[in-house]
Amino acid sequence: MIPGSRLTGALIVLILLLMFSQAIVQGQVQGDYTVSIGNASLTVTVRTVFLDNITLNPSPSYVLALTGQNASQAQTAISSALASLVPGVGVAGLEITSSSAGNTTTTTVRFTVQGAATARQDAVRVNMAWKSFKVMDDIRVGMITLNLVGQYLATSPVLNNNSTSLIKWIYFVDGRPILTSRSVQEASAFRLLDFSGLSAPLQSWPSSFTLQGPSTTLSNNVKHNITAKQTTQEQPGPIAAVFFAGYSHTVLISAPAVATVLGDTIIFSSGDSGAKTMAALAILFPTIGLAAFLVERRLGVATKRWGKKRLGRTIRS
Repeated sequence: MIPGSRLTGALIVLILLLMFSQAIVQGQVQGDYTVSIGNASLTVTVRTVFLDNITLNPSPSYVLALTGQNASQAQTAISSALASLVPGVGVAGLEITSSSAGNTTTTTVRFTVQGAATARQDAVRVNMAWKSFKVMDDIRVGMITLNLVGQYLATSPVLNNNSTSLIKWIYFVDGRPILTSRSVQEASAFRLLDFSGLSAPLQSWPSSFTLQGPSTTLSNNVKHNITAKQTTQEQPGPIAAVFFAGYSHTVLISAPAVATVLGDTIIFSSGDSGAKTMAALAILFPTIGLAAFLVERRLGVATKRWGKKRLGRTIRS
């Protein structure tokens, strides 16, 4: 039999691990596409690392930034993309930084979303259907194209090659096979700010609760790429080469305290959610301790009775 004190400790540890193990792990995760929702704010940060060896030649090296008035055209383009999914939603405070070296381009986009949240009494409802936005217009700085990167990809000699007896070509878009004849068309349509792969309702996304904040976090992953696979028949055997252009994102959306998700809508209390949650935990912990104490006491009494009965049997024998 397990001693009462050990059982009590085991119960407490087990309960705490079940409650908070997911929260601790989730708090350590960093997202590439993050949305932070507050009572009066909704901030988006998207960091994209675009890898490309389809064009064969390294991209032009540059470092640039767009803010304030210089970002007005880009802000209009992104606002239109969000509004096409949720009418009335817009973007403010847009900041873009981008740098390119070799075959890697890193672009960070930050902005706040306006018009997506509504408050009624003490509840805030946030419409997140805009999360899968796709910017159709280009965002340019001089001769540099930040969004319509497909213009560069479409000129690659890797595309639109028919298979022969010596070389076999296979083309893919986001893992889906496409016809060779469509490879140039698909490449030319490639956009850096294309998150249409996030169209699944938020209600279907994995979610977790963390004490840090506290907050509710929803997570997902999205990839966007075009791939060409070449197999050349050589001696002593075939040689394979892969040409790739694209990116992948870990997506994290965090809302205050314990939020409810219905479809693409996040609902949470506009009150002091953090204080309320901590107050609830302050009640919960003593309750767990009291329950463990009562379990230990009952086990202790039962053990003593069992011991006395056994002793009595021993004396009689």
